[in-house]
Amino acid sequence: MDDLRLEGKVVLITGGSSGLGQNAAVAFAMQGAYLSLTGRSEDGLAMSKRKCIDAGLPADKIFTIAGDITNMDDCKQISDETAKYFGKIDVLVNNAGVVATGEFEKTPVEKVKSVFETNVKGTFHMTKTTLPWLLATKGNIVNVSSFTAQRPVNDYFAYCLSKSALDQMTKNLALELGPVGIRVNVVNPGIMRDTNLWSRPGMPLYKMPIFGGFILKKIGPMYPLGRGSLSDEVVPAILFLSSDTCSSFITGHSLMIDGGKALTSEQAF
Repeated sequence: MDDLRLEGKVVLITGGSSGLGQNAAVAFAMQGAYLSLTGRSEDGLAMSKRKCIDAGLPADKIFTIAGDITNMDDCKQISDETAKYFGKIDVLVNNAGVVATGEFEKTPVEKVKSVFETNVKGTFHMTKTTLPWLLATKGNIVNVSSFTAQRPVNDYFAYCLSKSALDQMTKNLALELGPVGIRVNVVNPGIMRDTNLWSRPGMPLYKMPIFGGFILKKIGPMYPLGRGSLSDEVVPAILFLSSDTCSSFITGHSLMIDGGKALTSEQAF
């Protein structure tokens, strides 16, 4: 991926302190992009910065700022401080998200609100506060959703609902912002074997780390390609959609990176 022409582009990544966001940051660093990384964990952000430096990006080209994207004031500070540090913002990667389990009948409205706070409202906040800077650069937005936005699974009612809303937000934004030169797309991964999904709050006991390996082996055959993905198989799609060289005429698109999972009738992740 040597022709993406991301060198010198300012990329703001939410959820940049771990998992897919951290791995995406390293990949952007290898392309010479300048990075603004945000997340709730200052320790995680420090680790992400170290990994980006190890990937060859100078320390002064990496800006980190802790914040909570469910808080509009935090988001405004994240966007404004990023623009103040670098002078511009070219790409927004809305990666931060939460997982919650529960069927509809057993899901309290408080859980739905909590999931939407991050997965939908948080993305709205970051897009709203970053938009003035993206208008100036005719930049673009890449949202991180899930195959469950288009293929519901049992026991994840609130999560599936929130990701469907995120996909629709992407399409509406693409329609509205296309005329002013801003592209908006979304990637829809299946389960990623090397992220911290299994240890996130809200996951049931049988999916916690002690059982994670067993569950992943059980789920693998449910995918046409026989396994869940690695985050390194999702990251290139994020870079592709961030590149005006590679995807200049792509907007409003949902890119499934799920090993064919959405094609199956199996209910499990």
